[in-house]
Amino acid sequence: MKPTQYIRIFIVLSIICSILPASNTAFNDNIIRYQQTVFTHHEIVIDSLSWKAFSIDCHKGEIISGSFEVHCDGSLYPGDEQKYDDWISEGIQFYILNLTSYLQFIEGHAFNKSYCKYDVSKLSWSFQIPDNGKWYIIYYNNSIYMMTVIGAINAQDTQIQLFVFIVGMILIIPIALSLFYIAYKKKEVRKLWLVPLLSSITLVH
Repeated sequence: MKPTQYIRIFIVLSIICSILPASNTAFNDNIIRYQQTVFTHHEIVIDSLSWKAFSIDCHKGEIISGSFEVHCDGSLYPGDEQKYDDWISEGIQFYILNLTSYLQFIEGHAFNKSYCKYDVSKLSWSFQIPDNGKWYIIYYNNSIYMMTVIGAINAQDTQIQLFVFIVGMILIIPIALSLFYIAYKKKEVRKLWLVPLLSSITLVH
């Protein structure tokens, strides 16, 4: 392959590299919005017979996970000075729902639970998202006592991992070709002085 052909290949790859980031602008926007909706750590107080929910925009195949602990001092309401000791056996209900089920849940209708745990005071969980869209992580306190939930939510976005891999490959390919071209040119230079040198040696002999 001639040196000019290597130069043409390098130019084409450089153009591709400049086009790909532009074509992924919308995806980058999604990553920013997605990162803004992840609640890494949280501490929330849930009143009796009440609930709190976190919404996350997710991609199909993504894995979300987390853990939490439930704390209660036996208070029925804020400022309650009378403490009760039968709260120890209490826990909360933990749900992961899609948008349709969430709307049914808040309207008091029967709903499908993609993931659920009942009467838990401590839990480590993991869930793979089956469909794109908005998903809801719900802590439901169905007891008569106030509950404090201390937890964390993490995510492993397979599309983000793929994007990072693609970017890495985009950066590596031009660098590798550049190094190869430099090595090729050095080889050509060696030929330029090596051939006359060998010819002169042959003439001397």
